[in-house]
Amino acid sequence: MFRVVRDLLCVCLLVTSGLCDASERRDPTRPPTQTAKAAVQAGGSAQPVISSIIAGPTRQLAVIDGQLRRVGDRVGSMTVTAIEPEAVELQSARSGRVVLRLSKRTMKKEYR
Repeated sequence: MFRVVRDLLCVCLLVTSGLCDASERRDPTRPPTQTAKAAVQAGGSAQPVISSIIAGPTRQLAVIDGQLRRVGDRVGSMTVTAIEPEAVELQSARSGRVVLRLSKRTMKKEYR
């Protein structure tokens, strides 16, 4: 009797777990840039968001709004003009020079 009740309870839990709306759950691995994109699409004027910077002697790359960018690449109406270890400089005809900095919690020390 106990096994029948237990098995029935397990089946009920499995069936009802599929009824939960998974779209309401937040993906913890999703980059924070998704919220910035949503704000721009909703009519806000959010600045681009830097996720990471790779700046070495031969290569400078930055992940801006979830996309890998190099010097000279366009980000919306702006152009990437410089990539430094802690900041990215953008140039726009409308808003001029914009410097985006990594937050302290995003920065990691360089190990040699």
